[in-house]
Amino acid sequence: FPPVTPINGGVTPINAGVTPINAGVSGRGALVMHGVGFGRSDYSWAGTLGQTGLLLTSWASDSAVAARIPPAVTKGSGLSLVATLGRVSGTAVALFTYDGAAAKSLQNSNAFCLARSVITVFGSNLGAVGVTALARIGNSVCEASIWISESAATCKVPTGSGAQLDVAVTVRGGVTTLSHSFSYDFAGVTQ
Repeated sequence: FPPVTPINGGVTPINAGVTPINAGVSGRGALVMHGVGFGRSDYSWAGTLGQTGLLLTSWASDSAVAARIPPAVTKGSGLSLVATLGRVSGTAVALFTYDGAAAKSLQNSNAFCLARSVITVFGSNLGAVGVTALARIGNSVCEASIWISESAATCKVPTGSGAQLDVAVTVRGGVTTLSHSFSYDFAGVTQ
C-alpha cells in the first residue's frame, strides 16, 4: 500500500487566536479560530468549545475555521476551542468565555408576609435553554424558582418578614443579586 498523505499537507494546525473571545449564554454569532495549517481546500471540520460540540463548523481558509457559537452549557471562563479534521486537531487553549448572569430589575418588589405571590427577576444571561434556576429572598429559598428565558426567572415568594432584602438568582453556578430590592408587607389591624 502507498503511504497515506494527510489531506492538509501534513501540517499540524497552529492556532493564533479566537474571535470573538466572549459571548452571551445564548450562543448567537460566529466563532472563528485563526492560525495556520487548516488545509488548502474546503474540508469538513468538527469542533468543541469546552465540552460542547460546535454547530455548523466550516473551513474558511488555510488560516481560519468557523462555527456557530453554541449556547452555554455551564458557566465558562477560559474555555478551550478544539478544531478537528480527521485525526488532526488544533487547540486554542483557555481563550473563550461566556458572560455571567446579571439581574437588572424586579417585578413586584413587595408581597404580603403570608401570601405566596410570584415575583419576576429580569436581567441578562440567565441561561440559554431551560436551565435550572434557584432564587432566594434574603436567606429564604423561594418555594419554586422557574427559568423563563435568557432574561427572566420567577420566584414563588416564601413566607417571611423584612424590608430591603436581597433577591438572588443562581444559574449555571453563577449568582446574581439585586441588593435591597424586596420587602414584605405586614398585616395591619383595622377597626
